[in-house]
Amino acid sequence: MSRSDSDGARIRAVIYCRVGSGVPSDQDAAVLRQAARIAELERRLNLKVVGIYTDFAVTRSTPWAARPAASRLTRRLADKAVRADVVIVEDPHHAIGPANISAALKAIGIPVCAPRAELHPVTEDDPASAIAGRMSAPPSPARRARRFPVSDRRR
Repeated sequence: MSRSDSDGARIRAVIYCRVGSGVPSDQDAAVLRQAARIAELERRLNLKVVGIYTDFAVTRSTPWAARPAASRLTRRLADKAVRADVVIVEDPHHAIGPANISAALKAIGIPVCAPRAELHPVTEDDPASAIAGRMSAPPSPARRARRFPVSDRRR
């Protein structure tokens, strides 16, 4: 996605953040770090931030629809109460969670991007999503029960 549209206007962006359920001082520090990164993104990518939605004390495994700020964000976008070109999620695997990316993309309805040198679209078939999803899933009972080859066993 380009830094600005064809007439030079700034991209209207909504930022979605998630702060995990930790110690309150850790949450405060996380919010301050996110605010600094948002200001830097706004300047570097020529964005006009039209909204910031932050879920507090929510794990990344919490379904998208069960998150208060995420639900408010999707409802306001659907009602056109917030007019934005893109939703920016700094780290989709941390903020949304691999298992929730598909549901989030469908609910949001406009492009979701991660900031890199430019805005990078988040897709549900992103190889990083697939890898993160496999890594976060517990091994199957058959895989856990699989024995090492005889040559690898200690005698």
